[in-house]
Amino acid sequence: MQQLFDLIVHVVYDEVVQLSPTDPVWQETRLLQSTGAFDYVPMGSDNCMVKGKWDTEWASKGSEPSQASLDKAGSQLVWYILNLYTSQPNCWFAWALITFVYVCLFGHDHVYHTQAINLATLAGHQLFAQFIICWSLAGPVQFGLDPMIMFNVTMQEWAIACFDNTCTDEPPVQMVYYAKHSIMSIHPLLFGHHTMLFFASAEPNGNVTVFIKDTWPIANVDTAEDDLRNEIMLLHHIHEQFSMHDPGVPYLQIKMGSTIQQHNHDQLEKDDATMAYGSVKAALPLWDPELPTQVHCVHWRMVMTPIAD
Repeated sequence: MQQLFDLIVHVVYDEVVQLSPTDPVWQETRLLQSTGAFDYVPMGSDNCMVKGKWDTEWASKGSEPSQASLDKAGSQLVWYILNLYTSQPNCWFAWALITFVYVCLFGHDHVYHTQAINLATLAGHQLFAQFIICWSLAGPVQFGLDPMIMFNVTMQEWAIACFDNTCTDEPPVQMVYYAKHSIMSIHPLLFGHHTMLFFASAEPNGNVTVFIKDTWPIANVDTAEDDLRNEIMLLHHIHEQFSMHDPGVPYLQIKMGSTIQQHNHDQLEKDDATMAYGSVKAALPLWDPELPTQVHCVHWRMVMTPIAD
């Protein structure tokens, strides 16, 4: 399987990089980079490269693996992905392959997977090639990577783009904050809102003045901003009420808050589950029909004060 994987990704990459950006069929591609079977460290990936981990136990067998083998492979994936979330806060979901082959999508609410693909058959080779081609041509957002959070190796800081759409008739206001890698708060869970907290400054290497909450709550598909579960709207309402009367106690005040805006076909669009992996997931066949319906999540980021002593 590894040889077939490497062959497909290099063919796709070599063909696309020869095209001019003005070519009507040109689009961004990335080289999916396979690594050693004993490389268990998630660091080293970035938005331009995707690493593959391999288990060769079933590579030469034509029969479907036992449930015990699948459970073992799934357990290893869970631990690896939790480590990935801890070390790369710009990653919020992950794809995986489990031999026989099963293609998996680790979403916020469930691990979605395809039916088994038998690589001993020509049809299995064709389906596997289709998966790899889709991934080779996917953007960073479709791999669960957030281009609006970038790590500066020299400064050891995360540059975090934050948005505010309080004035709904105008384009969202954007501002970049800087958070030290050593003082961010991440409690990795496989499922949930994937909430992260960053203690940040308005200038590179500056004093911490705000904290940023990055989260993926469930929301209505078309009316996320008006959803009663909208935390940003609730914080604005609290401030409006408390600003008219001295509450006598400190309370959370929101400086900026909005759905994260991502570039999609040269336009900024709100970041949600549909944009993130809907197009890739829809392009891949054989999803298990017995799996539950995917929940809709929206990507919020809030800049708040004060910071507790």
